[in-house]
Amino acid sequence: MSERIAPPCPHDVGPGIPVCLRCRKEKLVESRERRRRALYATAAVALGVATIGAAGAAGMLDSELRAAGLAIAAQTTRTAPQPALDESVQSTPAVEISSDTALVTPASVTTPPAVELATTIGEGRTPLRGGIYAERRGDDVTVHFDTPLTRTRRPEKFEGLLRETLPLIYGALVDSAIAVIPVGSLVPAQGLTTELPTQGLYVPVAGGRTLRVWPETRPGEDGPLVVRYRVAIAP
Repeated sequence: MSERIAPPCPHDVGPGIPVCLRCRKEKLVESRERRRRALYATAAVALGVATIGAAGAAGMLDSELRAAGLAIAAQTTRTAPQPALDESVQSTPAVEISSDTALVTPASVTTPPAVELATTIGEGRTPLRGGIYAERRGDDVTVHFDTPLTRTRRPEKFEGLLRETLPLIYGALVDSAIAVIPVGSLVPAQGLTTELPTQGLYVPVAGGRTLRVWPETRPGEDGPLVVRYRVAIAP
């Protein structure tokens, strides 16, 4: 066997030095570079194999899911019961209704129920408080308050009397309606003993209903005094 002869050293090695350190270093660097290239090549091959394997697995899984979905859909279609059609429905031709020619009938319109507004006192005389009493005759009610503390010609005092007595006659519905009316706006500031006895004033109630109140007077020392009022549900 012939021995491998090392190439001659290109460096200028001085006399008495058997081994060139530069050549040894170059060989070491060249050996490291060969190992690095081999490692990179192996990693690239492994990565390619892994990618191909993952793509193949994904394709197989997708194929299996599609096959399973088609099988379930086909089985559902085969086993789903078909609803039986009534003979009258089968024999009746379909009629297409155009939105331009559709008619709205009273039965197709939903209307809210009307608010029930009625007196809570019975026929005849009903005491309220402190000498005040109400007399009901049918749908009309007259409230009498001809006492030293309640008869008045001042609008604000008459308004306070209405706020106190109307709920006693018509209940919580009127009480809630009066509560939202600002104080001082229920009775006009003018005309309590002149125009209002003939024109009356209006108290709005929820649901579009309205109470109409007519103050009634009698002569007093300094002019007419309001001593009662008549109230009825406005038509």
